[in-house]
Amino acid sequence: MNWGRILGGAGVLALALALAWLYGNARYDAGKSAGTLAEAGKWQKRVDEQSAQIADLRVANERKVAQATTRYVETREQLQPIIVQSKERVREYAATPSGAVQCLASDRVHGIDANAAALGLQPAPAADGGDATLHPDADPP
Repeated sequence: MNWGRILGGAGVLALALALAWLYGNARYDAGKSAGTLAEAGKWQKRVDEQSAQIADLRVANERKVAQATTRYVETREQLQPIIVQSKERVREYAATPSGAVQCLASDRVHGIDANAAALGLQPAPAADGGDATLHPDADPP
């Protein structure tokens, strides 16, 4: 037997198997990384879609805020003349003799309550324990 030939053939066979194994591993890793890249691409596409949706929502919200602000300003501008007219009417009324009359003092109000109680229109007011008269220009305590 020719052992050199057998050992040489076994070496070539071992070398071929090692190369096939390395080639297979390389193909597996390439496929794995290609699959990983494809998967990463899919996820990146999904992230981009979600980012676009979020940006669209933000723009829509800003438009809603702008519209609400515009409506507020328009409503306020519409109400401003009414407010000014109301203030002017109060001032004009206060300048008339009827508007210049001050409110009744508390003793006169109690007198009205007592008259109403005497007529049976309402129950008698409870007695107070001190001077209940308030002066029109009195400062609050």
